[in-house]
Amino acid sequence: AEVEKALGIYWKLIQQPLLFGLIGAAMDFSVINAASIPKAIGVIAVGLLIRTPAAYLAVYGTKLSRKERLFVALSWIAKATVQAALGSEPLEVAILKREDGEISEEEFKILEGYGLDILTVAVFAILLTAPAGLVIIQKLGPKWMTYTDPANRVLLDPKRSAEQSVLEELEYRKSMVRMSVEAMAEESVVVDAEERRRIFKARQSEDEGMSRRRRSTALDDV
Repeated sequence: AEVEKALGIYWKLIQQPLLFGLIGAAMDFSVINAASIPKAIGVIAVGLLIRTPAAYLAVYGTKLSRKERLFVALSWIAKATVQAALGSEPLEVAILKREDGEISEEEFKILEGYGLDILTVAVFAILLTAPAGLVIIQKLGPKWMTYTDPANRVLLDPKRSAEQSVLEELEYRKSMVRMSVEAMAEESVVVDAEERRRIFKARQSEDEGMSRRRRSTALDDV
């Protein structure tokens, strides 16, 4: 837990600003072909039309409610980290190949166009989906999602007050005490029944022993 917390702080304060700063520095809107923007938005829309139902079906059959499954599907709309990390990679590869002399200037122009198109899709995916995903999570999460307390005992509603949560916990504890008392009572009944059978058998054995002794005494008298 401590390692996870430290990595989270490191990512939030250092790596995340560097990652998104680099993707912003690599993006030059002045060189973007205006014709590639509608294509980029179309690619994003098609991806979301496939991804959202697939995400809903991925959690189908679980214990989640219909609203919770829909929330999972919609919250996965947000795209940012992977796009920021890999969006500029094709363009960088093309630049490195030109610097190493592996490709000609004509080939570089072609690869540069492809790289800019991919970078455009990545940037618009971040600009369009990240805010939408954030709004969905913040607005629909408290309304559609439920959660259990750390002990996985009581199902709580995030909108309920602390007083209601405490009352639910008390009700849970009362029910557990009631169940324990009933279990003890049932166990006591079982123990009592076994004890009665043991006493009955002991008395029966004692009666049989006394009968044998009486018969033996009667035979001796004869």
